[in-house]
Amino acid sequence: MKSYNPVSDRILTVKLNTKPAALNIIQVYAPTSASTQEEAEQFYSGLQAIKDKMHKREVCIIMGDFNANVGEGLEHESGSGPFGLGERNERGEMSACFCQANGMTITNTCFKQHPKRRYTWIQPGDRARNQIDYILITNEWKTTVLNSKPRPCADCETDHILVAAKISLKANKIVQPKQSARFDTDKLKDLKIRNQFQIEIKNRFEPLLQDWSTKEKTPNELWEEIKKCFTEVAEKNLGKRRKKPAKPYISEEVIELAKQKSRARKNGNKEKYMMLKKEIQMKLKRDKKSWLEQECAKMHEWNEKRKSKELFDQVKSIQSKKFSSKNICINDVNALTKS
Repeated sequence: MKSYNPVSDRILTVKLNTKPAALNIIQVYAPTSASTQEEAEQFYSGLQAIKDKMHKREVCIIMGDFNANVGEGLEHESGSGPFGLGERNERGEMSACFCQANGMTITNTCFKQHPKRRYTWIQPGDRARNQIDYILITNEWKTTVLNSKPRPCADCETDHILVAAKISLKANKIVQPKQSARFDTDKLKDLKIRNQFQIEIKNRFEPLLQDWSTKEKTPNELWEEIKKCFTEVAEKNLGKRRKKPAKPYISEEVIELAKQKSRARKNGNKEKYMMLKKEIQMKLKRDKKSWLEQECAKMHEWNEKRKSKELFDQVKSIQSKKFSSKNICINDVNALTKS
């Protein structure tokens, strides 16, 4: 990744180092049909300003929820393929004009799919199905797109269908240095493990000291022997540190139920799928409540022991969002005279 820029709450850009040219991805979320025409025009104006800043020789992909229906029927000028869905609406006309002005193609309307496999959004209650999510690419690079279609098999817990495109670009491989192993040093708090660790280190160092007294070795050789000694003993007694999960309250039971739910969805067993979904939500709430009670008990313990550092570390560990202060500004000049 070369750059990443969250432009607004509706537009995000990412630049990737690919061959034969760099790849610019713009992820968008257009205003819905309930928003005003002015909001939609502001969105496309901002999108156009970002598109104009990009180099013409680089690949540009714009994808996301456009909240627009471009409709069915081939239109080379607007970049719409023959395999759209439904009829074009007002927002679809704005999307088509944007594609025409920038020379872009709507890829998931260019590949033949069954009409049942073209929709990308299901209205709540399954009252209607529309095609409002698209992947756009500049016309110069449209031949690199091998396939583009919705994938209803993805279990995303949303009313939108995942849209995927296969493109024949190669990412430049970046060789990163091998990271050294991180050991679980928290185990050294246990007196028994710490004593065992110290004894084994001492037993390994005694023959090394005798060997160094009889043989002359370079500093690099001495360092390699010391490193090998500590690494082998640490692997045996401490083990590698495990990465903390993003949601530590998720239990193995819930993970197994999620796998069963995914299999039920693939097998078309809707009744079992809905039952497992409700069960997972119920057990997630139960596990989260239990986890929070345990964490709060630890906070109470640190508070009683008057250990402020441990207390604030514990508070930070359970915070879901980082605190950010809000600046309140006076927009109305007359407000200065009000009490």
